[in-house]
Amino acid sequence: IEPLLDATFPGMAEFAALLALRDLVVCGRYADIVVDTAPLGHTLRLFEMPGHFARFLEFLDLAASRDRVLAERFGGAAPPSQPLVDEWRGMVSDVQQSFSRERARITLVTTPETFALNESARAAEALRQSAPAMAISGIILNRTITRAGGCSRCRIRARDTRAARSFLAHQFPKVPLWTSEDNGGPIIGIADLRAFAAHVFDGKALNLSRAPAAPEMKFERVPWPELAVPLCLTVGKGGVGKTTISAG
Repeated sequence: IEPLLDATFPGMAEFAALLALRDLVVCGRYADIVVDTAPLGHTLRLFEMPGHFARFLEFLDLAASRDRVLAERFGGAAPPSQPLVDEWRGMVSDVQQSFSRERARITLVTTPETFALNESARAAEALRQSAPAMAISGIILNRTITRAGGCSRCRIRARDTRAARSFLAHQFPKVPLWTSEDNGGPIIGIADLRAFAAHVFDGKALNLSRAPAAPEMKFERVPWPELAVPLCLTVGKGGVGKTTISAG
């Protein structure tokens, strides 16, 4: 199957990811496996792949049934089953069981921004349609502001946080919700990462070490460069088709 996996057909990346996940699940070395997924469209396609591949194996079985019937009718015995198909059917079964809501926890991460919140609601509906065996088991509202102080921008962010909590409570009434405060800077190092996890999942106050202040930068005005070759950039959220547009 190496030429198949080396091909650039759509879905090969998700298919390779499924094989890797299956190996991690069945090896028995890990008590818990955390998967940081791609943007939503790619992830939904990943969740759909086991079902698609199971139907492909059914097609192979159906195609082989003609040879079995002919062999039984004219040769007196059916040909042996193909071990590769049986092996892949077992692999698909392993992945489907791992993706079930009994064994997999899906944590949806969002922020208190209108676009991100609406995208989260769309994600839940798309998940219900594409992978009904899976379900969102928890939501993290990231980069929130709860203590505004005298900062006018922070007061707006705090208002958005309250509105986001209400939105999520309405859209996901029975799903646990965790929040994480906006530290105003990056999370750097293992100690800060542990403190951040304790803040999100254990409700402890966020207490991170501060990164050293960046040196003051000085700018000077320069003429805009005139490129001999134009530079075209395609931008947008994940899964909207930037690569397709760039290739076109």
